[in-house]
Amino acid sequence: MRDRHDLGGRVGLAVKVGLPATFNTFLTYDRVSRTLTKVVATATDSPSQHTAFPVIIAQPNGLHAMGAWSPAIMANPNRGYMAYLNFSSGADPTTKWSCVFGETNITTGSVYSYSCPIAVGTVDEVVKAIDAYPVPGQTVTTMVSVYRFYKNLQHFMTRSYSEAASAGFNFETTGFHLFVNGGANRRALYRCFNPANGDHFVSTQSNCEGRRGEGILGYASTSQVAGLLPLYRFYKANTSDHLITVNYNEGSQGGYAYEGILGYVAN
Repeated sequence: MRDRHDLGGRVGLAVKVGLPATFNTFLTYDRVSRTLTKVVATATDSPSQHTAFPVIIAQPNGLHAMGAWSPAIMANPNRGYMAYLNFSSGADPTTKWSCVFGETNITTGSVYSYSCPIAVGTVDEVVKAIDAYPVPGQTVTTMVSVYRFYKNLQHFMTRSYSEAASAGFNFETTGFHLFVNGGANRRALYRCFNPANGDHFVSTQSNCEGRRGEGILGYASTSQVAGLLPLYRFYKANTSDHLITVNYNEGSQGGYAYEGILGYVAN
């Protein structure tokens, strides 16, 4: 659906798409840094729900999602914004994203061209489509995102949003970014699982310290250089939970025991 808007002296055009209320997980995606962020949507349209980033609305399991974005807005936020709204408590429960464009000083005969591409699929497939779409002046990082999820007092790190969400884990944040390949001054980080207590953790040891190995997440630097932060590992015995974080205070002030630095990664 398209609407005309008066955006504070600017003439605007909005493209809107409504989804069933079961699509109630709202995400924004910074494709330059490959950072996925969970946001809260309400029925009230406000600047807090406006963004230049692509918007993804998904079902809780992450297996069905729709993403929308505007290359013009991503390259120049002054041209408009993406908005997201949640009307799930209304008489006709829906959720919605809008792609809003605005122009000033329009003269007779002027022609403006806008686009708002859409991708559907799992959250991972939508993110991949956004990464692949050409946006003038934007370069996407070659590092890979590691997402952090949480369920039953335990954390889970994964490169696949849908893997964790479909298993009932709740998305917390994009935890950090790893190199895709190994090489000089880099070490592999392995995802591991202890079936005895349900603990998922990350290790520098290929044998996962005697636990079950689940593959390589990516590669961290073995030394701290510009742009990289220490990746800390913590453990809380009473919940059998490893916390992997770039924020030392999050672990030390959260009742976790410090276990060391796994390597150096991008935030």
